[in-house]
Amino acid sequence: MISVAFFKLQFSKGLIVTGISLLWIGVSYCDTVEVFSKTHRIDRVIKSMEGEPDDESFRLFKAEKPELLWVTTGNVQVIDANTQISKPAEMLCHSHLMFPFANFDQRKHNALFGNTTNLDLKLFTLVQGQTDIELPKGFAIPVLSNETFSFSSMIISPQKPQDPMEVKAKGTFEFYRDKDLPVAPKPLFWRGLALMVPVKSSMTGDHCTSEMTGVSAEGTYMPAPTELSAEPAKASMNLVHEHQSGKYKESYHWMVPPGRHEYRYTLENGLMIPFDTTMHYANLHLHPYAESLELRDLTTGQSIYKGYSKNLDHVAGIAQLTYYSDEKGIQMHKDHLYELVCVYNNTTDREVDAMAIMFVYFLDKNFDRDQLKLSLPASPKGAGQKTAT
Repeated sequence: MISVAFFKLQFSKGLIVTGISLLWIGVSYCDTVEVFSKTHRIDRVIKSMEGEPDDESFRLFKAEKPELLWVTTGNVQVIDANTQISKPAEMLCHSHLMFPFANFDQRKHNALFGNTTNLDLKLFTLVQGQTDIELPKGFAIPVLSNETFSFSSMIISPQKPQDPMEVKAKGTFEFYRDKDLPVAPKPLFWRGLALMVPVKSSMTGDHCTSEMTGVSAEGTYMPAPTELSAEPAKASMNLVHEHQSGKYKESYHWMVPPGRHEYRYTLENGLMIPFDTTMHYANLHLHPYAESLELRDLTTGQSIYKGYSKNLDHVAGIAQLTYYSDEKGIQMHKDHLYELVCVYNNTTDREVDAMAIMFVYFLDKNFDRDQLKLSLPASPKGAGQKTAT
């Protein structure tokens, strides 16, 4: 394997350092871009979802003419702003590789692909417990080289540092240029599935923040009597919204009282997919004291995937989250009813905040590379055909 690397500086909203390394793999090149957040000063305890959000704009690749790119992996680290040395992983709350929230239009974006793709706002979400994603071999997310992306991150501090420190979030993302590939990857698209909990609140806000934008929050079949309602997390009161029935409020960021609790949420809109297809990757976003998050098919009674969380021993934090990855995939259905089941075991004597989100990647089986609204070179083998199911 031959490795060649070069770097260039690019300035935008905050400093972005873009690094590109070319790895010779057979006859294909893998390109890497590195993006850095602004510097954060940490001198106190910063709880989950209470860190300062940061968004940095960048492009994956600068080309003379727009071209098709295939994104395959992502990694996020919290590093010392001066020495570049890695800091504890529990300092990461969450991070996203996404299209800019302010001007993303899903319909206009997918029209560039001849309406044969179903991309949503996000490509990757990386969190405490899973700071890297590598899609299954032969699968990738198709994007264009002239598209602007956002590296969104939030740094927290479960413990007060002995001395104030300056840190940054570093994002590393790998992709392939379509023109370098002898065979096109199978395209995937992202959907976010969030467990909603009835909450005791008279406040209503916009639930579509950067953490879950693109996710439908409509409806649940779960009754919400007052005695079963949870306290909403104060850090996310803007996430509290009215259930479509108008009978109660709900949120995907809530407080868990001491003890072990199971939460269930029926996805009334299903998986928000336009056709039956296969699931090939799924990762989780859970908070400390979570045990598991499961996706179930209520139509068939099948457990689709159950992921687990391993908590840190020395501090409130997540050491590891499991994930699903499979080239074969699991058959999923547009018209089936699905449920999320989450378990939290709060071993403290106080309430702790919670989230339960599953990020799922589906085969975009109607994607047709030759429908791109760009002047592109001839298709590599297999790229101009609809992907077989």
